[in-house]
Amino acid sequence: MGDYNEEEQGKTEKEHVLAREKEDEEYKADHLNTYFENFSLTPETLDSNEIILKNLVFKDFGQCIYLLKCLEDTEFIFKYKNSLSTKCDEMVSWFLHIFLSMGSDRPIPPYTDNNRKAALLDHFLVVNKEGGQKILTNRNMWGLVAKYLGFDTDEGYMMRIVYAQYLDMLEYNYKNRDQKIMKAEDNQEEKNEEANKEINAKPDLNEK
Repeated sequence: MGDYNEEEQGKTEKEHVLAREKEDEEYKADHLNTYFENFSLTPETLDSNEIILKNLVFKDFGQCIYLLKCLEDTEFIFKYKNSLSTKCDEMVSWFLHIFLSMGSDRPIPPYTDNNRKAALLDHFLVVNKEGGQKILTNRNMWGLVAKYLGFDTDEGYMMRIVYAQYLDMLEYNYKNRDQKIMKAEDNQEEKNEEANKEINAKPDLNEK
């Protein structure tokens, strides 16, 4: 009889968690639609970009760079948000578990202390739109992030933890890698300019 009660209790708790998760998703979607409604963009039908996203596989950091650059385009985000959400989870999973070799102790997607799912794409977009992790921390604005993501404002500390554990290093590597590429391009331009100066400084052997 005790085993039966325990089994029934576990089943009831599982159903409660699933129901709460469904409510959370609807609540978050409602909040995020309000948050981004000023952009006034409408979804498009399946096209070549959608096909590219669906077939995107993360094998090196180059694929992360591609996806993160896509997330800098607001119109692109609204057109392909469902695919981007899936690929964002896949990107973070690859980055943490393969690129950083952190093992599988961080589930994708993450869950907060009260067993509510935190959508990584929405988290990334809101944090960056509000100025980034440093600004949010310095101005004590993580409660605002929590509100936009459908959580209570006093759960802001959880939003900060999720960002730190899942997105901070990814964004750091992306920006650092981008800076290295730009620096390499600048160095190449300087070398080209110096080479042109040397060529122009040499006397023309055909001159009499």
